[in-house]
Amino acid sequence: MTRQTAGPHPISYAIWLEHVSGHNPGLSEALLERTRGGRLLDKTATNQLYREHIADAGELRSDTAAEAIRRVMNAIAESAREAGAKTSRHGAWLGRLREQTNDDTIEGRVLRELLEQTADMQQAVSGLNQRLASSQQEFDIL
Repeated sequence: MTRQTAGPHPISYAIWLEHVSGHNPGLSEALLERTRGGRLLDKTATNQLYREHIADAGELRSDTAAEAIRRVMNAIAESAREAGAKTSRHGAWLGRLREQTNDDTIEGRVLRELLEQTADMQQAVSGLNQRLASSQQEFDIL
């Protein structure tokens, strides 16, 4: 790196680090081709290597990561919506049972307790859905 005319600056460090780490074979191949026969890298060639092999790759990795996060968030949101729908159906079913049961019996008291717990679950799922929607909006802004 120090024998190149581009000089030591962050872009030079980035391309040489990528090269010696072995994580970017396309860059290594292009770098070896450009320095074959003792040729030196100037600032223009260094910047071009960076744009072609590091900057674009980083953007691609960021786009891929963002899409993966978006898919996970959508799957979580869908699961939370399904959970909300199921707890609503369960609550309605318990409500119908309770209407047919006397509150003075053990069954009536158990059903009343189950309905209260189901209502708590519905509130928790509703809060989760709201937080997920907010997080998705925030992620879309980023």
